[in-house]
Amino acid sequence: MPIRLLLAALAATASLAACGGDPQKPAADREAAARKAMLAYAACMRSHGVAMQDPQFNSDGGVTLNSGGPGAKDNASPETQRKAQAACAHFMREIKPPGGNSPAQQAEFRKAALANSRCMRAHGVPNFPDPEFGANGQVSIKISKGSGIDPRSPAFQNAQKACAKYRPKRVVGG
Repeated sequence: MPIRLLLAALAATASLAACGGDPQKPAADREAAARKAMLAYAACMRSHGVAMQDPQFNSDGGVTLNSGGPGAKDNASPETQRKAQAACAHFMREIKPPGGNSPAQQAEFRKAALANSRCMRAHGVPNFPDPEFGANGQVSIKISKGSGIDPRSPAFQNAQKACAKYRPKRVVGG
């Protein structure tokens, strides 16, 4: 089963600053609601048979969600994973900002996400894939078992540090 890294997403699937709910609420309240929804998503996935860790919230506003991975006792079939994702998708929809983001913001985000992937490959993670972009601004990077990529390895961590300047920026508001 692939490891799924959800990057800071334009529609706030992973960008905490742009979380859903009432746009009149303070950003801190929307951010707290997004964190709660992502924690609930991970718990839901586990309850449906997928070994998913709780999300890791980065200081720059990004979020990483991992399923499977080195040492994970995860034998969920692709079908089990698909069913779990369908059953738990409502948690991710809860953090979509009302009205979405402008086409220009989406284009800027995509450009940055692709630059980040190129940088990761150039800095010692040669098999790092390009992101996949969803219709609602979601962004995911799938790292399959056997790809030789370990997000916990020093090489990966060093590449992330070197490529931080390319990571898509947080999107505030909605």
